[in-house]
Amino acid sequence: MQKYFITSTGTEIGKTYFICSLIKKLIAEKNTVKAIKPIITGLDFSELTNSDSAQILNSLGQKITKENILNISPFYYNVADSPDSAALIQAKNYLNYNKILDFCSSFLNNHNKDYALIEGIGGIMVPINQHKTILNLIKDLNIEIILVIGNYLGSRSHSLNVIELCQLHNIKIHKIMLNNFPNDLTNAQNIQKSLTNFCANQIDIFN
Repeated sequence: MQKYFITSTGTEIGKTYFICSLIKKLIAEKNTVKAIKPIITGLDFSELTNSDSAQILNSLGQKITKENILNISPFYYNVADSPDSAALIQAKNYLNYNKILDFCSSFLNNHNKDYALIEGIGGIMVPINQHKTILNLIKDLNIEIILVIGNYLGSRSHSLNVIELCQLHNIKIHKIMLNNFPNDLTNAQNIQKSLTNFCANQIDIFN
């Protein structure tokens, strides 16, 4: 089973769009796929279809119900903020990191599909609670990442920061996916060329 953690340089970069596209592509190629987004904020149960988790369920061909949402995203806050800040705003407990790690580990260790995909929340350094970040989760899971980056002026610096961070922490980048949004292929190709001067990772443009 091939396992990947989809993360990014920041929020609203296109992780969910990418993972859903990847799921559909893999299924079309006759692969079996499972996917989770263990942590989500801004979850509104009155508008389930608008959530990232609902989009993942839809790409998997599963019904969008509260039960199915919680099956793939059991750690959530209603406030749209980083998990640590959402806990403070909602006056809720911080997320239990060990429970998140156990949930993800169990998901990955159940070898019943060809592909197992995990979508992180926000960028790679988003705090999960007052002590742990998404980076810690990736390291503890010992999983390769697919890094989604954006098509904007500061993308080179943000991307190289994350690439160097991964090198320092011995996190393997399977590939880098450059989201061509807003649609400007020339700019996306220029970013792609710039980054290849500083890293050996495969960089593909999508969207």
